[in-house]
Amino acid sequence: MHQFARPAFIAACTLATTLFALHAQAQFAKPEDAIKYRRAVMTVMGTHFGRVAGMANGKIAFDPKAAADSADIALMMSTLPFVAFIPGTDRGDTKAEPKIWTEQDKFNASAEQMQENMATFTKDWAWEHPALLGAYGVLPGDGIDPQIMAETVRRVRSSWDFTRVWGWDFPVCAMAAARTGQPDLAIDFLTMDAPMNRYLANGVNFQRDNVPAYFPGNGGLLATVGMMTGGWTGGPGPMAGWPKNGQWNIRAEGFTEWI
Repeated sequence: MHQFARPAFIAACTLATTLFALHAQAQFAKPEDAIKYRRAVMTVMGTHFGRVAGMANGKIAFDPKAAADSADIALMMSTLPFVAFIPGTDRGDTKAEPKIWTEQDKFNASAEQMQENMATFTKDWAWEHPALLGAYGVLPGDGIDPQIMAETVRRVRSSWDFTRVWGWDFPVCAMAAARTGQPDLAIDFLTMDAPMNRYLANGVNFQRDNVPAYFPGNGGLLATVGMMTGGWTGGPGPMAGWPKNGQWNIRAEGFTEWI
């Protein structure tokens, strides 16, 4: 899904589920209907959250699109089950604890906290160093699937908060883009208009007033240009990191292969 369409989709789904929740209690004809409803919601939410957790701990092969889609579904579903804890549903085919009804204020507070945590899980993790890209950019990525990493690079570009990274993160991303055969995206990372991707007239990578010269950013830029120019081990050869769109005319000598 397109990076701009996706937030709109989530917002629309959240609005729809909120409106449904306002009327849900009235729609449960019998207490057992409410129990079935909340159990079904919990099952779907647990399934998709479990997929993401499985990828995070290495029990499931990482698929960036599946992870993002499952996180979105889990977030949406987290708004649904609590309207079904209505009077009379503390009995029957349920394992819900009685204190849900005897301590409703505490239960409601926990439900709200869970929804906030889910939103944080799906939205606020994408900042600081996108270190996951270093494994197949800075490093040669032994055992990494290039197609999955290529999709991961695109996902990072569309979802990461690049106002909250450091100067060397842009070269790291560019190296991964180049190694996965996306030279235009490599250029995009290197030239991105972002607070920490600024270079002053004296050539230093400026971060903020108390970090006016960030040499890892300078070193990362030089290393990336060297890699894009000299190529890398197992790659297609010299100049492989530069776009072949007729807009670049690169002359270089003395560059060697990156690892």
